[in-house]
Amino acid sequence: MGISIEDRPNLFIPYFKSKDKMKNGYETHGLGLSISKRIAKGLGGDLTYSDEMMEGSIFILTLRL
Repeated sequence: MGISIEDRPNLFIPYFKSKDKMKNGYETHGLGLSISKRIAKGLGGDLTYSDEMMEGSIFILTLRL
């Protein structure tokens, strides 16, 4: 459904969990995106996202060759 504006600055912070009521029912630990971003940075790349509310999110992994 997209990421709320309030949650966007915190997406890559370890243990961050959205308080959004539109959750999909999965229990999370809040580590997936922070670990993924750390791995991308360690490989010389980055993990970013593009989001449109009510449309969804696209996560972009960029690595140097």
